Amino acid sequence: YSTTIQENKDRVGLFNDGYMGSINDLGTFSNREIETDWINHQAVTSYYGGEFSGAHDYAQSFDTYLPENAIPEMYKTHLSYINSNIFPFYKDFTFSEEYSVEGVDNSAYYGQNVFQFIRDHIGYRFVIRKSELTPTVKQGGDVTVNFKIENTGFAGIIPDVQSYVVLEKDGVFAYADADIDCRQWQSCTIKDNILNIKLPDNISVGDWNVMLKLNMGTALSITNMTGRSIRFANKDVWDSSIGANYLGTVTVTESDKNGTDNSIAVNKISNN
Repeated sequence: YSTTIQENKDRVGLFNDGYMGSINDLGTFSNREIETDWINHQAVTSYYGGEFSGAHDYAQSFDTYLPENAIPEMYKTHLSYINSNIFPFYKDFTFSEEYSVEGVDNSAYYGQNVFQFIRDHIGYRFVIRKSELTPTVKQGGDVTVNFKIENTGFAGIIPDVQSYVVLEKDGVFAYADADIDCRQWQSCTIKDNILNIKLPDNISVGDWNVMLKLNMGTALSITNMTGRSIRFANKDVWDSSIGANYLGTVTVTESDKNGTDNSIAVNKISNN
């Protein structure tokens, strides 16, 4: 941001203490459409959330809470947090295409109950839609990783995030700053990302796992390898031992040149 005034303005969030409790959320809104339009823009850089109204019987006398109304508004307002009192009667609704919104693929949840869908989509939800990388490279060479991320969650990332490429083989690790700005992976968007990784000249030959580690608010160190790390939604990509997400495997072969540059670096980064 260019000025301190803008920074302060962009930090203004909203706590809704009567969420989905009535047509105006028990007095939170005076004009729901206009005010949620404002939240739609404001909650890109700040948090919107609160707590569901505990007056379940009263809430059910309005249609605000119904999935066909509530879920599109959750996307519109970028819902980032809510208390554990998610209306239990959402378990009686089955999630389907009619409850989703344009521009996002939620087909994995068709047939599951709406309670589970809402629970899993509060805040961000990053899904790898594609990950391709150089299959074979010589020691000291470059590995290009092209991966596509869809954010199917209601919201995006708010604070700064440190990003790292991590290479792993037989319990041996190497890593480098990646400078991926995952705050660009906003709700209902698909982003193509390209990384170009320069390997050390002395890296051992064999298969190396390539992973992306995203640390929210903390820099990488041995003592906080898993702390505050961002986990992707895909199955079988999360390495809980280091808090990183698997992107693929590259086979490193022996080079006929004996270089002396034994560092690892991410030389090219592209977010589209």
